[in-house]
Amino acid sequence: MPRRSRYDKYRALALNPLSERHDTANYAPVAQWIRASVFGTEGRGFESLPVYQTKSPLRAGFLFGLLVSFIFYTKEYTESMEYMDILRQGSVYAAENLIGWRLYVREVDGSLTGGVIAETEAYTPEDKASHTHKGETLRNGAMYRGAGTVYVYFSYGMHWCMNLVAGTKGSGEGLLLRSIIPDKGIEIMRQRRNYQVDKLLTNGPGKVCQALGVTGTDNGALLAEGRFILLPPDGSLRVAVTATPRIGISRDTHRLWRFVLQADS
Repeated sequence: MPRRSRYDKYRALALNPLSERHDTANYAPVAQWIRASVFGTEGRGFESLPVYQTKSPLRAGFLFGLLVSFIFYTKEYTESMEYMDILRQGSVYAAENLIGWRLYVREVDGSLTGGVIAETEAYTPEDKASHTHKGETLRNGAMYRGAGTVYVYFSYGMHWCMNLVAGTKGSGEGLLLRSIIPDKGIEIMRQRRNYQVDKLLTNGPGKVCQALGVTGTDNGALLAEGRFILLPPDGSLRVAVTATPRIGISRDTHRLWRFVLQADS
């Protein structure tokens, strides 16, 4: 059997990526092209690729697919790093700086339900109103798993409440999602909320969970797993944040750790 050319390897990889051994030498020209074409560093551009030099219909598809994959991977990675950077700063910082971000839940059919985060509250272990004030328990264990974890608890035996864990692993801090402004999956939210008027769909922590279909089965989930999607502001709102005392608590009420969106569309 004749030895395959490098072009043949590219063609096989494009047609069936899992069938080929990932030899880093095969990808050197690709990396070089990305550096030259995207980052502007010195080096040959895509014309140096064997697949480009070959007159084949595969050429255009290969280059286009490579560029699109690179762009979308970079966008998704950058956005995920942005919210993780915010959450790692701690619950108070995150509760304020995630106002205006967009939270979505991916439905079974792949559609998104959710909207703009409009109200949050921060909680830390030294805070007597926090679930973690007395240490880790079976109930609050998700709060100790570090930034990017979802903590869901049942409140007053009536409704679920959703929190995003912040800080480092073991720090036991997070932020309660009190309200969102719906912008996707609104009809689904209306059904789940028994067709309440739109302004009452998600203006409370229990209402948020009911509208988004969040329950105790989501406790301990990770934002990175894909059911929950957190995206930066899209620029449609001019965001201003007001800090007030938290509501619905009886201890440490002096802390201005409730953050509310004041926005004009």
